[in-house]
Amino acid sequence: SNHIGECFEGVISGVTEWGLFSWSFQIQLRGLVRVTDLTDIFYEFYEDTYELAGSATNKRYKLGQKI
Repeated sequence: SNHIGECFEGVISGVTEWGLFSWSFQIQLRGLVRVTDLTDIFYEFYEDTYELAGSATNKRYKLGQKI
């Protein structure tokens, strides 16, 4: 709760149909970004590749990706 609203670099450590999990090495913290919080476009979940992909763009979030 001490870091709400702050931004940190991280790596995607998990992807589900309702969001993605990230791990920040800077502060040793794991977090969840809900799909409903990604308001720029609509994302679809692809279970076979564990990624969220934008339906109208080529924007993708997948395991191991830096964010």
